[in-house]
Amino acid sequence: MATMNSGLGGPAGYGEGVFSTATKVAGNNDDGSVYVNISSVFGDGIDFFGTTYTGLYVNSNGNISFGSAYTNYQSADLSAETTPLIAPFLADVDITKGGNIYWDLDPTAGTVTITWAGVSPYNGSGHNSFQVVLTDQGGGDFSVEFIYQTVEWTTGYTQVAQAGLTDGGANDYELAGSGNATAMADYENTDFGSGDDAGSAHFTFADGGLGVADGVVDGTSGADVIGAGYVDVDGDAVDGGDGSGAAGNEDVISGHGGDDTISAGAEDDLVYGGAGADVIDGGDGDDTLYGGDGDFTDPMVLDWSAQGPENTNLAAGFTQNTGGIDVTVSFTNAGNNNPVYRVESTDTTYVGPGESFDPNSSLYLYGDGDGATSTTTIDFAAAAGTSYRDEVENVTFRINDVDWGSGNHTDVITVNAWDADGNPVAVTITPGGGDIVSGNTITANAVANTQAQADGSVLIEIAGPVAEIQISYGNAQAGTQAIWVSNLHFDAVPDPTLDTGDTLFGGAGADVIYGEGGDD
Repeated sequence: MATMNSGLGGPAGYGEGVFSTATKVAGNNDDGSVYVNISSVFGDGIDFFGTTYTGLYVNSNGNISFGSAYTNYQSADLSAETTPLIAPFLADVDITKGGNIYWDLDPTAGTVTITWAGVSPYNGSGHNSFQVVLTDQGGGDFSVEFIYQTVEWTTGYTQVAQAGLTDGGANDYELAGSGNATAMADYENTDFGSGDDAGSAHFTFADGGLGVADGVVDGTSGADVIGAGYVDVDGDAVDGGDGSGAAGNEDVISGHGGDDTISAGAEDDLVYGGAGADVIDGGDGDDTLYGGDGDFTDPMVLDWSAQGPENTNLAAGFTQNTGGIDVTVSFTNAGNNNPVYRVESTDTTYVGPGESFDPNSSLYLYGDGDGATSTTTIDFAAAAGTSYRDEVENVTFRINDVDWGSGNHTDVITVNAWDADGNPVAVTITPGGGDIVSGNTITANAVANTQAQADGSVLIEIAGPVAEIQISYGNAQAGTQAIWVSNLHFDAVPDPTLDTGDTLFGGAGADVIYGEGGDD
């Protein structure tokens, strides 16, 4: 569980700005908005998706906006909104029934903190406490942190809350679980994969573009100089206060390819030089230094919704670069059931507690007939210029709406996997309900489900290493059928043969150093 920043002054310790008593530019304490000038903190303004702003609107319903007030009390689809928004919890908040909203401007720390403290829903009961922190990085660049301390309700009126960011146009990012009541109810305990504590999510804007921090300071395939002041494309920084440790300066650094020079700086760091002839200085603290990649893995996601909007036809197949691994997806018509393969981004699918699958990003597979319907083949290969292997590890995904319909369909699904040498790889299959598993095959029990129900959801886990996965879909009856396949999460694995001779300095503290490949 994350803890909100406090000790900021004001009546509740969250700042001098108090929504309930402030002058509104629109609405009132229920569905209202207050304008806040932030130029005292952001001297260069705030560059949000290419537009620079000197102020923002604190909106009662769990969000801040730019350019204009936003008083809508709920949203069914954050990506469809036309107002630029940063929304930690866009839902129908009513502070006339409980709680308040505060803001703090701290020019010394370079932060603007907006806090919804113990706020109540318009309908229902419970109190939520959450926070958004904007930190100035200079030149219009900034970071965003969502902190979820307490989540006791997810639906303020009729729509489940939304969480994420949008420029009101084509650029948007939704937090994993946004719009899913089960997932959002556990936000205070969720690991969002940004290197922060559970219950916190971190993003960075550089040159107007969004980078989602993943907790690893990454180099590139070239010869990088990584040290104090270095910020990677995701917004992770060396000694930037965004890591673990007492001062937030315990960093995980990966040089990747190229002959890198890495200075880890303060506190206890974990450094992987990666491929090439690197020079690594641990600096202060008890550091662990690897000349190569050690046991480092890089988390990545195959994102179906990145291939296009709702109903995009994927039948021709595609290759998606996930940040270092090229994932090639192809489809085969395995029978005479007129299969469909498309992007599904409006249906909300089941996500298990603590999981980070996007409930609104799926591969939709459909068929009409008996026997074999389709085969989906997913191949993994290192992208050009990277230091990864042509295999990945720790693959996880869900298949949703595995079910039965009387006189219509019984879903039958087989998931197989192979390594780079063509050897079979173990697949772990865990049904959420009573579906029957035999070997690598799942057969639906005689229960009808939806894509949002745990009973019809099956978790697939492949430890790997794995180079290819196949999902074979069929029908034990003769009618129509459909399943939803979630995004695939996996770890890229560095290739140790690409590590050459490194130079490693432990620096102060009790360090552990591994030279690994090459003449060090």
